[in-house]
Amino acid sequence: MKQKTKILFFDIPQGLSMPTKRVIYLIIVIVAITCLSIGYVLIQFALTTPTIAQGLTIEDDLGRTVTIAEEPERIVSLAAPCTQILYILGAGNKVVGVDKYSITYAQYGEEKYVGAPGNFSNYQRFCQEVPTKPNLGSSWSPSIEGIIGLDPQLVFTYGFEGTVEHIWSLEQAGLKVIAVSVESINDVYRTVQMIGSVVGKGDEAKTLIDEVKQRLDTITNSIEALHQSKPKVYFEWTTTLKTGGGGSFSDELIAAAGGINIFGDVKIKFINPASVEEIADRNPDVIIIQADNKLVGDAEAEDKPLWLMFSEERPACKDVSAVVYQRVYAIEGCYITYDLLFILGVEQFARWFYPGLSL
Repeated sequence: MKQKTKILFFDIPQGLSMPTKRVIYLIIVIVAITCLSIGYVLIQFALTTPTIAQGLTIEDDLGRTVTIAEEPERIVSLAAPCTQILYILGAGNKVVGVDKYSITYAQYGEEKYVGAPGNFSNYQRFCQEVPTKPNLGSSWSPSIEGIIGLDPQLVFTYGFEGTVEHIWSLEQAGLKVIAVSVESINDVYRTVQMIGSVVGKGDEAKTLIDEVKQRLDTITNSIEALHQSKPKVYFEWTTTLKTGGGGSFSDELIAAAGGINIFGDVKIKFINPASVEEIADRNPDVIIIQADNKLVGDAEAEDKPLWLMFSEERPACKDVSAVVYQRVYAIEGCYITYDLLFILGVEQFARWFYPGLSL
């Protein structure tokens, strides 16, 4: 039996000619060097895979490229949904200043957030801490000096008409600004994931989004099991007779809860004002009004049920189904905002649309 010489992990039989051995040695050396080179490249790739600590570049909703050099520790939020998302993700400790609407939503109180996605303690912190933060106005009318004075590493603001000039002013002062323009449920998901990436909470963001999607599926499946026809719904925002047409956020929420928006065929996101006579003609089965609408305030001031106040202030609608059957409801603004709390609004809609529905 021929003896073998072992080089690294290779066994080379004895008795081979020297030229043959030299060829084999050369091949082994080449293979070894190649393996070491590949290993080095893989290690280098692993070490240089982009992370927030090494810089993150995103495109915001105005199409602007924003590079975040490192995970921000001081954030100003001029958009209430962003403030809530930061807290829901467990990054509320990074928020050093907020807009006035963030404070308004925090002042609704902890009880309004029972059952919301994620960890309830984050909502408690939101309600307790946000009212104590510096009030910096709004995206449309911010306190530029106040924001600069807080020395934030990042500012979240709305990217709508009337905010661009303020974004420019903040950037001229050397601040990083991310503009958000959220108008749909998918926009909410995208914004949550983006903010999660920026503050190093990408996994937490995905978990929250998955929870909300699962709850929406539960609503759909529960309604389908009832085998009932879908109710026609009229929704009114804070402004008197302002409603959403097809493709609006309220249209999406109504559809997600198993209803049909009576103005869904009107391809205008905001109808302002809607015609009282047309509301009557479209005959909604359910009417929902944002709680800070004047009509709701009038009903509370006069201690009248909302359906009665609706018929008295809008007599043309006194015979619509929702009024006759007293299915006129008020909903808090915090449940119909562009953050994950919208799921509580959809669940409440579904219970109003389908009395007795179990979720």
